[in-house]
Amino acid sequence: MRKLTLPLAMLTLVVTISACKSGRKALEKGQYYQAVLQAVERLRKDPDNKNAKATLHDGYRLAKDYHEELARQARTSADPYKFETAFNQYRILNNLNDEIQRCPACRPLAKGARSYRNEMDDMSLKAAEARYAMGEQAMAMQNREKAKEAYNHYQVANSYQKNFRDVNVKIDEARWAATLKVVVEPIPMHSRAMELSNDFFQGQIDEYLANARISPFVAFMTPREIQQNQLNPDHIVELMFDDFVVGQHFVKETVEKVSRDSVKIGYTDKTREVPIYGTVTATLRHFHKEVVSSGLLNFRILDGRTQRVIVHDKFPGTHVWGCDWGSFNGDERALSAKQLRMVNGRELMPPPPQQLFVEFTKPIYDQLTTRINTFYRNY
Repeated sequence: MRKLTLPLAMLTLVVTISACKSGRKALEKGQYYQAVLQAVERLRKDPDNKNAKATLHDGYRLAKDYHEELARQARTSADPYKFETAFNQYRILNNLNDEIQRCPACRPLAKGARSYRNEMDDMSLKAAEARYAMGEQAMAMQNREKAKEAYNHYQVANSYQKNFRDVNVKIDEARWAATLKVVVEPIPMHSRAMELSNDFFQGQIDEYLANARISPFVAFMTPREIQQNQLNPDHIVELMFDDFVVGQHFVKETVEKVSRDSVKIGYTDKTREVPIYGTVTATLRHFHKEVVSSGLLNFRILDGRTQRVIVHDKFPGTHVWGCDWGSFNGDERALSAKQLRMVNGRELMPPPPQQLFVEFTKPIYDQLTTRINTFYRNY
């Protein structure tokens, strides 16, 4: 009888796949945590798997010794974040224990498996205390960058121990101390006819700055808010129209001869059976009216204490309203569909100046908000 055998390469592949699934490969590479997890997962599906049993037996002992030693070294080091490092090591061991306890076949194999919750609680408390102390030290420096550091320290302290001491109050204090107070001066308008449109433009800017999440450490405020809170602004944003023109009218008239070939112009006899094709012509008179509105916004950011100019840009905006109409003499069949629509149209009145003002400020608004976002997002 012929004996069936697997080819050597295929046999090697099967052994390799089995070893990978059991975690043996990870164990050989010193990846003890991954090795234990892979072995546990294998034993959940196949409680009698020998490779997985051996891997878990050896791997858990090695993982336990390795991570406990890392935690011990961290706790005795001079690293200011040592308790966080130790906490992470105990959390790894606790995760392994949780996985083992949920696998009946695994429990007898992982000697010494236990909860590390007490160690985690101890390190969590010490980590919160250490971060809180770092926050206090940073706040004592009384400058904005250190206040940002303090804010982050308090946040981490709160993540380790929820509502630790008065940490929520400290977080708010640090955030405010770290916040750049920016006052946005109203845009002056010397044209009474355009005051409402300017107010609309100003309102759009104020709404954007009130709702934009540019940076957690930048507050855009009105002059009234600065005064009510008795603050000295860190930055002053000045906006002013250097110049603007609303409603410049331009009318252009053109006259041209138009024609079209192969148009039916008649018949050869009274029976109307044989058509005659020819060229038709017309004289087209075209009127094009444009109403151009434009302006230039001057944008500056000043240091609130020294009045030094930090940023100075100019943002142009233009809006062109157009209208076309016309007339013709001759055969209308010489006109294209577009030309026919044009001659059937009529001269229209442009929008009121207030609306034209709003239209030319739209591209200015886009440039302005983009510049503000780019400048302040890293503060």
